Parts: sequence; structure tokens; C-alpha cells
Amino acid sequence: MMNNYQVGLLKTENIGLMKHIIDECGYQFNIDAIKQFLSRQGHYIFVGAIDEEIIAFAYGYRLTRLDGDKPMLYLHAFQVLQAYQHLGFGTKLFEFIVKFCEGKFSKGFLIASKDNLPACKLYEKCKCSNFNHNEIVYVFGKKGCK
Repeated sequence: MMNNYQVGLLKTENIGLMKHIIDECGYQFNIDAIKQFLSRQGHYIFVGAIDEEIIAFAYGYRLTRLDGDKPMLYLHAFQVLQAYQHLGFGTKLFEFIVKFCEGKFSKGFLIASKDNLPACKLYEKCKCSNFNHNEIVYVFGKKGCK
């Protein structure tokens, strides 16, 4: 099965292939929103697929820095269909993302729940570091406030 697994950037003409995984992961599939996201410079959707079925995806975007260093990549979501978890598919997709960042970004980062042990193990296996155990993530804006 891993032999048929391919990772890469989502192409606009393949957006329809995202419907199954978007639905399975509890997101709302909106083809126009995905097209708009991909049309923006520095916005990326990374996918892992077996044949024509997308079984893993991540999306994020470039953040410009004020210090003049190369931009950073912020990954907003990283998902693997439950039936394909713990089989190396997420690792292969994440390794692709890390390689994609080389030379383009000063670093990449994401926010993960400490309770999501499988995700934390994946990121640590891929040599990510959690350098600030004292950090709290605050959300603001219309959907972030109580």
C-alpha cells in the first residue's frame, strides 16, 4: 500500500479529491474557499494520496518576518484519515513538508494539543522541537472570544 502512496502539493484541478477527507475530518467542504485559498501566494495544501484517494493533508501559509529573515511556514492543520494512522503515511507527508521548507523558510511551526499523543510523537519523530513548554495559545476575534 505504501508503494502507491504519493505526497505533494494539491493542484487546483484536484480539489474535488479533497471532499472525502474534508468530510471525514469534520471540516466543511467548500470548493470555492479551497480555490481562493490556493490562489493566494504563499498558501499551500499538502496532500498524501493512494491512487486517487487523498488520505492525508495539511494546509498552511507563509508568514513574513519583521527581522528580514526568510519567512516562516505556519501549518494550520495536519490530518490523516483514521484508517491510515500509525502506518507511516503521516510521517511521509510531514517529511515532504519539511523538505519543501528547506531553503524557502527560516522555520515551520504548528500548534498541537499535548493530549494528542500520536501527533506529538509524529512531530518529535520528524525532529520537531517543543522549545517553550510555558506557552499558552490565546485565540481572539469573533469566534475566539467567549
